[in-house]
Amino acid sequence: MSKKNPTPSDTLFSLDEMDEATLEQFQSGTLNGMSECHGVVDEEIRRLRRSLEDVWSIYNSGVITPDNKAIVDKIVFAVDTLTTLADMFQGAYFEKLDELKQDAGE
Repeated sequence: MSKKNPTPSDTLFSLDEMDEATLEQFQSGTLNGMSECHGVVDEEIRRLRRSLEDVWSIYNSGVITPDNKAIVDKIVFAVDTLTTLADMFQGAYFEKLDELKQDAGE
């Protein structure tokens, strides 16, 4: 009789090996999810900012009336707020990413 060649389903892993493999997959998935989430949030902040800047350019072209000036000031405040939010998000994101990488031993 010939020996049966082992298949992947015939391989036995210890609980520690399974835990390690599961943890690695979890950590990899977490990092990939963080990256994807970063891309989505960053793009949406940029899209909203571009929209506000488009509206600003409409109000800022032509004659600037006191009413237009008040609206432009509010739009500038909104754009500045989005810029601050983007900066805060970037800082918090990379801080958390470094923390996750450190926990993963990278």
